[in-house]
Amino acid sequence: RFGLLVLLGGLVFFLIVDILRVELKWRVKPFIWRLFIKKREASQFSSALYFFASIIICLSVFRKDVAYAAIFITAIGDVVAHEVNKRLHYFRLVKKRSTESVFAGLSANLIVGRLFLPWEVAIAMACVASFVEAISKKVDDNFAVPLIAGFVGSLVAWILGL
Repeated sequence: RFGLLVLLGGLVFFLIVDILRVELKWRVKPFIWRLFIKKREASQFSSALYFFASIIICLSVFRKDVAYAAIFITAIGDVVAHEVNKRLHYFRLVKKRSTESVFAGLSANLIVGRLFLPWEVAIAMACVASFVEAISKKVDDNFAVPLIAGFVGSLVAWILGL
């Protein structure tokens, strides 16, 4: 419980910073802040804020192994897919996503998921996470992916009695 309160305090802090930045046009100058704010997020809430919120929800709602898998699948799969998409983009799957990046993200998701869960659950979570990552345009994938993958992981684990 204490850990969740600390996370919630962090979320509130970053929410206040984002409200000041977006609504009141507060300029965030320090270099460290620019690491978390992408150019396209200049006039909207940052992806880090959405990811922070999804971490709190995952840890509050899902059992620990599913929550950890959902969080790390999102963090690592997103980075792997992004880096591959920057370097290899021969075949476009959807607007800004290449097939190479989707499969690289899926591979990373499978490996990360298996670190926490049995194969059956890891495969389901990895596939769902990669699908949501590939199609999400308007909803921030840093919020949607861990919640949907965590829900699917919980459902599959429950159905299989794991």
